[in-house]
Amino acid sequence: TGITSFFFHAPTHQVLVPHAGSLKLGKINSESSDAKEDSTWVLKHLSGGPGKPACMDPKFSPEGRHVCFHANGDLFIVDIESKQEKQLTHARDNNESVTAGSPEFVMQEEFDRYTGYWWAPQSPAGDSTPTQAILYIEVDESPIHPFVITTSDPSDLIHTHRFPRVGEANAVSSLRVAQFSLAAGVPEEITILKPRSAMPEWVEYVVRAGWIDHRRIWVQLLDRKHTKLQLILLDLEQDFEPVDAQTSDSAQFGTLLLEEHPKLGS
Repeated sequence: TGITSFFFHAPTHQVLVPHAGSLKLGKINSESSDAKEDSTWVLKHLSGGPGKPACMDPKFSPEGRHVCFHANGDLFIVDIESKQEKQLTHARDNNESVTAGSPEFVMQEEFDRYTGYWWAPQSPAGDSTPTQAILYIEVDESPIHPFVITTSDPSDLIHTHRFPRVGEANAVSSLRVAQFSLAAGVPEEITILKPRSAMPEWVEYVVRAGWIDHRRIWVQLLDRKHTKLQLILLDLEQDFEPVDAQTSDSAQFGTLLLEEHPKLGS
């Protein structure tokens, strides 16, 4: 129940603190010119709490007026001023093995990636790009055989975990972008996008990803034997389409870097 991490938004002097599955928010007084003056500040409840899913991996929006977090397999956004929140993704609606914005076991254990989503930087004034966008990875763990684990808690005796066995199937990762407006405080006009082209067949892991600017995305891909690595560049307007559109296998990713070391896998 202790504090193990916190996040500071420098432009607005806000501090976000995950605590016991909930989110607390505080603001440091930046008006005082006396460095020795008591800078005590109060943490106020923002989201989560008893009876609600734990708020994981919280992140400030670029302007500091909203917070996105992962809960119960999907992404949510809360407005800091009004404390209204809304679910952004619905990956688990039809399949409990699918999550949005949360890294699978292999990414956390072997690749040291503990997040699965990234806010886009703010777009310049007058730009036609939608107000907000979040890049995230959708993970399907259904190919992984589940383990059943018993506990000593009479009210919660059985847990099911999908743990990848050596040589067997891993989770399947897919790139997604959520575009939305925050004019009303919470996400509205939400559109989920996917890449126009399918991933190369050799790709096993989406290792890293992020934004170059408010339109361009970079992604690092790796094969299962760790002999082929590709760094690709995607343009938000040219290389993405609505998630229900038919994917074109003829389209190609823009490659920034391609390394192949076949002897490593022999």
